[in-house]
Amino acid sequence: MEDYLKELQGDPLLDKKNILIVAQTPPPYLGQSIMNSYLVDYAWPWCNKYHIRIAFAQKHDEFKKITISKFLRLIKVLIKLIYLKIKLKHIDAAYYSPSGPPSKTNLIKDTIIIIFLKLLTDKLVFHFHSSHFHNNLLIHKKTSLAVAKYIYKMPALSIIILPSQKKEIDWLESKKVCIVNNGIPDIYNENKKLKTHKNFINIVYCGLLVEKKGIEVAIKAAKILAEKDIKFIWYFIGGWSSDKFKMKIKNLIDNYNINENIVILGEINGEDKWKYYYSADIFCFPTLFELMSISLLEAMMMQISIVTTNIETNSCFLKDGHNCLLVDPNNHMQLAEKLFILSEKREIRQIIAENARKDYLNNYQVSTFRTNMEAAIKKVFDNELLYE
Repeated sequence: MEDYLKELQGDPLLDKKNILIVAQTPPPYLGQSIMNSYLVDYAWPWCNKYHIRIAFAQKHDEFKKITISKFLRLIKVLIKLIYLKIKLKHIDAAYYSPSGPPSKTNLIKDTIIIIFLKLLTDKLVFHFHSSHFHNNLLIHKKTSLAVAKYIYKMPALSIIILPSQKKEIDWLESKKVCIVNNGIPDIYNENKKLKTHKNFINIVYCGLLVEKKGIEVAIKAAKILAEKDIKFIWYFIGGWSSDKFKMKIKNLIDNYNINENIVILGEINGEDKWKYYYSADIFCFPTLFELMSISLLEAMMMQISIVTTNIETNSCFLKDGHNCLLVDPNNHMQLAEKLFILSEKREIRQIIAENARKDYLNNYQVSTFRTNMEAAIKKVFDNELLYE
């Protein structure tokens, strides 16, 4: 059982707080699991930090399915939690991120885990990585919704990523609310930046290949660029959400006769992924629904000119004409127009990319995220801390 629990740091002989993090870390490589890994892997001197890893879905298409293996994984998590409680005798606070996608599976899983966390720990901290949390709950039956709302209510702390989420969690009656923007490590090396030919454009997309990310919109925009005789290759990095959607997009590419312009790379990570960022002239992310995309932060960090949508959450950290070009969601004509402008105007690409990099350095580094997360969780204890 000791192998199941990862004690991150701390000396139990010192009077420190015991902090439990119940969270998924990669794989799969999604925004929430990536941000969780940055939190898990960093030590705080005032507490003993423990991690119980959640791994209900190993692949993207498993998230909404109810399976025996998921049930067994849930039981395993609960056993680890009970064992840790017996071992430590006292858990001062538990950190948990309620699921984003609205599914019955996620509602059941979250409700069971939260019940156990409330019974076995002193204080509960929620971290909301997804937008429209309350609306996601509303799709469920009234009885399920009533139970869930009762279970979720009154956490010691709710952490949100952007101010726009505040109104979505008011009903929780959280004792405290903190805003902590996402932040990622700086791995950019200007010497690795590949200089492409001025008449040839590399476009990169990175994220789950799913309808709500605007993949179909991107393919339609690519068709327009090809018709304008723009020389480009558009690399799509990410796994498919389903075989059905994969066939739909591949048929669209075939029908538009743009196979030479579109390269589907699948899910790749590390240096295999970064080499495409280094060669990119434009990062295009035509999402229809997002909170604070890790992919967009990566593009800012890697000093790439960005084209994305003007949804409310993007507008919280991106400014049209400054660190990106914004288009209306679901508008392939606008998207193609902005991509055409950047493909023709190298100087505009450079200005936008440099501004994006500066904004990342000033606001969205992983050190800033970790510092702000630590400050937020410390607020749960107010003046209780005896060791800092």
